[in-house]
Amino acid sequence: LVSHDREFLKKTCKHTLEIEKGECTLYPGDVEKYLIFKEEQGTQIESYNKNILTKQKQLQAFVDRFRAKASKAAQAKSKMKQIDRLKTIDTGHVLSNVHIKIPEVAKRNSFALRCKDLDIGYPDLTVAKRTNMEFEQGSHVAILGDNGQGKTTFMRTIAGDLAVKAGEFKWGFNFEVAYYAQHVFSTLDPQGDVYTHLYKVAHETVTNQDILNIAGSFLFKGEDVKKKIAVLSGGERARLCLAGLLLTKSSVLLFDEPTNHLDFETVEALGKALKKFNGTILFISHDRTFVNMLATEIVEIKDGRVLHYPGNYEDYVYAMEKRVREEFSHDKGPVKDQAPMAESKGKQSRQQLRRLKAERVQLKSKLRKLQERFERHMKERDEIHEAFTNDVDAWSLERNQRYEYLQRVIKEEENEWLELSARVDEPIC
Repeated sequence: LVSHDREFLKKTCKHTLEIEKGECTLYPGDVEKYLIFKEEQGTQIESYNKNILTKQKQLQAFVDRFRAKASKAAQAKSKMKQIDRLKTIDTGHVLSNVHIKIPEVAKRNSFALRCKDLDIGYPDLTVAKRTNMEFEQGSHVAILGDNGQGKTTFMRTIAGDLAVKAGEFKWGFNFEVAYYAQHVFSTLDPQGDVYTHLYKVAHETVTNQDILNIAGSFLFKGEDVKKKIAVLSGGERARLCLAGLLLTKSSVLLFDEPTNHLDFETVEALGKALKKFNGTILFISHDRTFVNMLATEIVEIKDGRVLHYPGNYEDYVYAMEKRVREEFSHDKGPVKDQAPMAESKGKQSRQQLRRLKAERVQLKSKLRKLQERFERHMKERDEIHEAFTNDVDAWSLERNQRYEYLQRVIKEEENEWLELSARVDEPIC
């Protein structure tokens, strides 16, 4: 299978085949292990080439010094042959580590987005009703939900591309909003070129070097910036629009599936850059690695409702797992009496013992992960509490919501920890 979703590949595939520089590399391991292997190989090759170049310089210095002397001519000739035999390993045109730097935007002491009794949808269809939420400036919000639930509808509404059905939404005072849609590249002027487009959309304070740096980060290097838009592929046009959006210095960036046409390296570089971005971001993405890197808050659209989770992606996944377990337990109903177990351990089948031991291993792993998450939440809650205690100006609606959320989660995790511990301690008999 071909996919840009690293989490999906990691959980699905046991082998990795990379096609790069006109060559195929097959690795007997998952994508995470392959990328680590590839990085190690690159480091080894770099070190090897560095040593070869140093040795070549040493030999060349000897040749340059003694070539004219008759007594050393034979040695000098020998050294020249050694230089010819010393070859570096060709690394081809491997992309250098992608680094994206997004120009900072002005800090504003205001909420970023406020929704009050907001209904979204189309003239003949309401997708979600009575949405009430508020996000502070600097929030990085992932909009999640199953296909067809209304993620893009919500995004188009707050971008001003769709009319509000009822209620209202409001951006903070003097906030500029930039919107990247899945098919935005269709609006590009085919007669223009890469650099001209980026220059036109860039903020007036953005330098020429900033434009070239962003272009290079999105794989438009060197002479590529002179390419006509008419000859660009769909993926190249999408990358061009994304690069242009980052140069606008807008207070708010709205992204609908920004990673669809990006490779692993560029996705991670974009995630790291946006994480440092001091403006507000709302984005839709199916790339779980990207969501996990960037999101500080989650919005879920499900069954006609827009729900706000004031935690990161890991917190959201934990909440979803808990909800599914509760629903499954409720649907399953009371467990009927099972057939009496064998009188002794010796009478149990080997298959049943293996299953019980495997379940015990899974429980221990789950307990360990729960303990790590619990300790992390405790630490974060205590840090917020300490900040509130020492500095009254540290209070904000967003931090207060996060504190209350952590209080609830910590209590739930304590109860789950006790339940799991009891199950782990049960004897296998």
